[in-house]
Amino acid sequence: MQVNADPLRDVAPELLETLKLAVARVKLANDEGDPILSAWLPGALATIAKAEGRAASLNPLPASGSERMLDALQRAERFMSGFEDDPLQEGIDDDLGAIRSAIADLEDGAATSTGEGPDHE
Repeated sequence: MQVNADPLRDVAPELLETLKLAVARVKLANDEGDPILSAWLPGALATIAKAEGRAASLNPLPASGSERMLDALQRAERFMSGFEDDPLQEGIDDDLGAIRSAIADLEDGAATSTGEGPDHE
């Protein structure tokens, strides 16, 4: 008997929000000195990030060229930042600097074109 995946897809956003609330509650408890479930947090946060990434890829919004470029640069920055402290990765700091500069330029351009940002408030 084949199980239809649609019911799970229908409740996935609610499950994700519930997980986010649980993470927030555990963080609050940890901040107050109660280390309850602190070992669970990294896995839960990874699951949230994975689910949000999967949801974005399932429902991509139409994007302009600069939006696609910004998204690609942000993805590259997130990936490369994992190697930032690795002494075997020569030149990673310069590459990340260039990517972060390009991201800032694109974000500044987006804020200017939409009338957002400090110059348009």
